[in-house]
Amino acid sequence: MGSKIEIIDGKRIFFTLFCISALSSNLGQYYITGGYLFGGLSGAVYGLLGYCFILDLDNRGQRYDLPNALYVFMFFWLLIGFTGILGVFGFGNIANIAHLVGLICGFITALVVNFLKKI
Repeated sequence: MGSKIEIIDGKRIFFTLFCISALSSNLGQYYITGGYLFGGLSGAVYGLLGYCFILDLDNRGQRYDLPNALYVFMFFWLLIGFTGILGVFGFGNIANIAHLVGLICGFITALVVNFLKKI
């Protein structure tokens, strides 16, 4: 997914999207959950997915050519994470806020990029 964004939109947009999503998702998780110990870049991955989702919607799924099942799984996993059921099955604590914030950052970045390209 990252390589597709990098090829289609350029390294600068990919790097900016990745950094904004990673930083925002981790800060969101830290501040909203009270600073509990966590780590990872799953929020940044959700940012990439959110970015691709918005731009694929605008281009009828032709921009990144990602399977629709990936987007369905992304939203389903996010919803399941907030239910707490994943802990029951041994997945441990999930950084749900990081996933949500990363997704929102991806959405916003896609909207901004789309707007700037139309100017």
